[in-house]
Amino acid sequence: MAAYRGSVSDFAVALIVGGEPLAFYKSFDYGAVFYWLGRIPVAGQSLDELHRTPGFRYLLMWESEWKSLQPEAGGRLDLVERSKGTGPDARNPLVLARFVDPR
Repeated sequence: MAAYRGSVSDFAVALIVGGEPLAFYKSFDYGAVFYWLGRIPVAGQSLDELHRTPGFRYLLMWESEWKSLQPEAGGRLDLVERSKGTGPDARNPLVLARFVDPR
């Protein structure tokens, strides 16, 4: 496993999410799963499909994916938290996003 700068351990996902459904969005990170202390599914559907169907309220993704989603997201997702860890490439932190409106 590649060395990380920083860590996802300071990423307060569990405190923010509580019992709400969480998934990786077209991403995956072993460090986040380790600190979550459980399984985190990977949602590969389009953002439109995820938004239309009940399921995940929160999504974890790399910051680069978040930035590329902004035109498509159309205000449906809020950036909630950004990890201080920068991921395996040392430039791409994980972000936690939340669907804005109830579905």
